[in-house]
Amino acid sequence: MIRLWIWIPAVQKRFECRLPLSASFMECIPYLNRMLEPELEGNYQIPETAWIIEESSGRRISGEVTLSHQNLKDGMCVAVV
Repeated sequence: MIRLWIWIPAVQKRFECRLPLSASFMECIPYLNRMLEPELEGNYQIPETAWIIEESSGRRISGEVTLSHQNLKDGMCVAVV
């Protein structure tokens, strides 16, 4: 598991979450949508076509590659755009 901060600029909110290193972001999107639904009151869903951007570097993170192969560190913040 890796602990990441997910920043969603569309709703101006940041969430801390734990995701499995063996999954890709594409595989995590349904989980994230279910987890965030109460916080966002059903007003926003992360689209499958969303770009994941590492916040400090601006580097785009692949949605198809597992998180363990993305060079992510615990506590990093990623933006969903």
